[in-house]
Amino acid sequence: IFGAEVGALRYPDRDGGILAKALGYLHAFGRLALAILVGSARGAVIHFTPYSKQFMPGECALILLARLRGYRVVMDLRAGSQRQIYEERSGALIRWSFGRAVRAAHVLAFEGRPYDAFLAALAPKTPRFWLPNFVPAAELAPRLRFDPEGPKLVYVGLVSEDKGALATI
Repeated sequence: IFGAEVGALRYPDRDGGILAKALGYLHAFGRLALAILVGSARGAVIHFTPYSKQFMPGECALILLARLRGYRVVMDLRAGSQRQIYEERSGALIRWSFGRAVRAAHVLAFEGRPYDAFLAALAPKTPRFWLPNFVPAAELAPRLRFDPEGPKLVYVGLVSEDKGALATI
């Protein structure tokens, strides 16, 4: 986009038993750390969408490594139960790792509005942006008119009818 180069550093698919999954994730975290270490950080941004929970200490380490290497870091929290997990079902290490990762990010993005106050409490100085993963139907009605220059859409993610993407298109 606009001359930018985009690459994906993926987690593995979660197939197999617990040992296969554990080895797969251990290998993936090592591969991601290596990619961060050998990559060119100049002008680069790394967009983390953490799994959180038991992965948070490793994800925090990757975010801190990216910061040390000079990458700009965007941490993006998907809609879901991360806040509830943080507050009710996480141990001290996971809560510390999550808070440290949030404070280490240059920018925080979140899909669920309730995350705004939660993230503000954890990292008050870090810019936060609400990036919903849906298009509210109420916002579509006033915009249903013909534009002679055609639509201008930028959509990154899963094109899902549940999220209103097809209605928008």
